[in-house]
Amino acid sequence: MPEQWCDHLRDLMVSEGVEKVVEVGLACAGSALAIAEALVTVDGPRPRHVIIDPFQESAYANAGWDVLCSAGLDPVATLVSVPSSIALPRLLSEGFVADAAFVDGSHRFHEVFVDLYFLRKIVRPGGLIAVDDVWWPSVRTAVRYFERHLGWTAISDAFRGAPTGSGPQGQGEQEVRCKAYRLPEMSFEPPFQDFRGF
Repeated sequence: MPEQWCDHLRDLMVSEGVEKVVEVGLACAGSALAIAEALVTVDGPRPRHVIIDPFQESAYANAGWDVLCSAGLDPVATLVSVPSSIALPRLLSEGFVADAAFVDGSHRFHEVFVDLYFLRKIVRPGGLIAVDDVWWPSVRTAVRYFERHLGWTAISDAFRGAPTGSGPQGQGEQEVRCKAYRLPEMSFEPPFQDFRGF
C-alpha cells in the first residue's frame, strides 16, 4: 500500500485508540507497519496485531514478516500462515475481540465476503473495519452487502485528502482506493425476509 495511504490508516487507528487489530494480507508490510506504529502510539496495556497471510513465505519470501521482526514488533505481532477462511473462524472460537481490522487479502468476491462476515463477529460493536481496493468491483460489492443489510457506516473523512483514481482497470468514476466503516454499536441479525439486492 502506498505510503500516503499507510499514513491515513495509521492516523485512523490512532484516533480510534486501537489496542487489538486483525489484518488480512501482509505482503511487504506497509500497512502492517502503519498499524504497528498506531499500536505503539496508543500504548495500550496489551497491544496485539494478528496478521493473516498464507502466502507470506511462498509469494513474498517472508519479506513483510522480516521487516516487522527487524523493527522489533514481533512481541506484539502474530503471523498466521493459513487462509483467512480458516484463521478467522479460529479467532472467533477462541473469543478474540479486536478494536479494528484491515482487509487487503484476496480480491475474489466470495473470499472478501467471508473475511467481512467473520470480522464483523470479531471486531467489537462500534469498532471499525478498513478495506483496501474498494475500487475493485468484487471488493466494493462485498462491502455493499454489509452497508445495506448490517448497518455498516462509511467514515467519510477517514482517508480525506488521499488521492483518487479510476480503479485497477482505469475505468469508471474517480474514487478512493481505501475506505473505513463503523460497525453499529449494537450487533444485530436482519430478518431473512428483509433482503435487498446489493
